[in-house]
Amino acid sequence: MVRIKPFCARRPQPGWEREIAALPYDVLTREQAARMASGHPDSMLHVTRPEIAFPEAVPLADGVVQAAARKHYRALISRGRLVADAEPCYYLYEQQLGAHRQRGIVALFHVDDYRRGIVRRHESTRRDKELERTRLLRAVGAQPGLVFLACRDTGPLTAMLEALPDCPWLYDFEAPDGAYHRIMPLTDTATVATALASVPVAYIADGHHRAAAAASVAGMEADRNDVSPALWFPAALFPADSLKVFAYHRCVRTLGNLDATAFLRAVRERFNLSVADPLSPVTTGVIRLLMTDGCWDMRPAEPVTGGGSVADGLDVAVLQNHLLQPLLGIDDPRENPNIEFVGGSHAHEEIMQSLQTGRCVAAFMMAPVPVGQMMRVADDGGSMPPKSTWFEPKLLEGLLVHDREAQP
Repeated sequence: MVRIKPFCARRPQPGWEREIAALPYDVLTREQAARMASGHPDSMLHVTRPEIAFPEAVPLADGVVQAAARKHYRALISRGRLVADAEPCYYLYEQQLGAHRQRGIVALFHVDDYRRGIVRRHESTRRDKELERTRLLRAVGAQPGLVFLACRDTGPLTAMLEALPDCPWLYDFEAPDGAYHRIMPLTDTATVATALASVPVAYIADGHHRAAAAASVAGMEADRNDVSPALWFPAALFPADSLKVFAYHRCVRTLGNLDATAFLRAVRERFNLSVADPLSPVTTGVIRLLMTDGCWDMRPAEPVTGGGSVADGLDVAVLQNHLLQPLLGIDDPRENPNIEFVGGSHAHEEIMQSLQTGRCVAAFMMAPVPVGQMMRVADDGGSMPPKSTWFEPKLLEGLLVHDREAQP
């Protein structure tokens, strides 16, 4: 069973949540983060993206930058902007975007469950990014961002979430992403713990680097006592059926040493192409290719092979293994400068703008990977290509912070 426990979160003094809470560090470029933090001195972005206050030549790994993150975080506490609950509790986190609403429980999860595969991953992390977050978390002494977890539907948990009232909310506000974020402390910890006991396994939907960094911090800071705060990381657990998942699309800036004609000829050797309407939905088993002079639906010309794992059959894996790598030389999409990723509800508009402005020369759109399929990949011990799924709304950072230096 997954080990889950309540905690005394550091959280905004009511009335300051809009100023403090921020979109996740990893969905913003440096420029976007700097723009969003400008004029907002209490924004958590000054903690999660402290490099925005320094010249671009100064990296996040610089000790001066990390010291600035800690100074900002501790100043939020000393000035009363962040407060802590007196007694450990669980937290109801409700998100609403348009008509879609989802509810989850925020709590602490044990790093050993992550290491042992009880909290399961479906994606590999980049070692450099993992180390970057580890150093920052150690410098700050706290983890401001939540790992986004999903679980298969369990009757007790779903029933409890549905039975919880719609008020009174500690926070209820609209964030820059257009979603409403609502938090309610749950002080009846026994009832929540009983419902959570029905969850045998949890799955990382988003936040692989946060979880990996938390495990690294534990390896450096924790003693052998299970009550050590470093052995626990904060996460929000949602029933998978309630989540909204979007596809994560790919755009390429160049076609390498191929011109458009040669590129399409090479694509036709691997895929069957049919002219498509760029506004029509993309279905599973189809990869949509968009270029300035056309739009086509691509289907593999031959049955997909490659080991027979669950991950191998995903459209995003087919694209990577049968086109991006062999035709464009994109071996590692996490590091190759020729590729960028676009996800979320406004992805189509962003892709069309990139094509029209020449930022990219070709884009590949796919249907979303269902949450159930993501969990099957994790159960199989497989690894999906990076940035295969986009969950929206995102969990805000700074609303419920795990402060290792304050926890008993």
